[in-house]
Amino acid sequence: MVAAVNASRVERLVHISSLAVSGPGTTAAPALETAPPAPVSAYGRSKRAAEEEVIAHCRTAFTILRPAAVYGPRDGEFLRLFKAARAHVLPVFGGGRQELSLVFVTDLAAIILASLAHPGAPGRVFHVAARESCTARQLTTEIAHQLGGRTLPLPLPNAVWWPLCALAQIAARLTGRPTVLAHGKVRELTAPGWVADTGQLRATLALTCPTGLPAGLAATRAWYEQEGWL
Repeated sequence: MVAAVNASRVERLVHISSLAVSGPGTTAAPALETAPPAPVSAYGRSKRAAEEEVIAHCRTAFTILRPAAVYGPRDGEFLRLFKAARAHVLPVFGGGRQELSLVFVTDLAAIILASLAHPGAPGRVFHVAARESCTARQLTTEIAHQLGGRTLPLPLPNAVWWPLCALAQIAARLTGRPTVLAHGKVRELTAPGWVADTGQLRATLALTCPTGLPAGLAATRAWYEQEGWL
């Protein structure tokens, strides 16, 4: 990617990284893009390695964006939660206390486009997320509310993730199909939170992600139903 940019007439590069590079954070102590990277999984470390390539070798102006968990139309991961709620099951991960920053996909797209032209963006790293965070319980409860049905709570304590991830990794090796539930993912799933501080985005670029969770999930549900996914 960097070689292609350097060999062309590209004037600005926006590299999409991940909050996984910054590491866990909570509402009391959110992750800061100005702090040293602290990834806790192979995924986060691979994202950091890509950032380092951009920083070291990109000769054109670049901006690095670290989005929080992205959701919206066409997303397959949140579809699983919607399907569980449609089946009247409400997964509750780790007691539902894990705190999360989220970003609706159209908000992220708008930030990417704005970063291509904003004079304050080059050479900077920005978290991209809605200003308000939620807990895992609030997220699944809102999805159930969107579908308007009764759900049965399904507690999934942190202890279950180790055997689940181990089984998923064995199955992936046997079938040749990739899985997101690798051993390194356990630390992400059991972290106290993934909350990002977005003060740099607001202060430097005067940009925000305005879509709140209810509106974003409503738009996501509507697209799933329109396309026959749900």
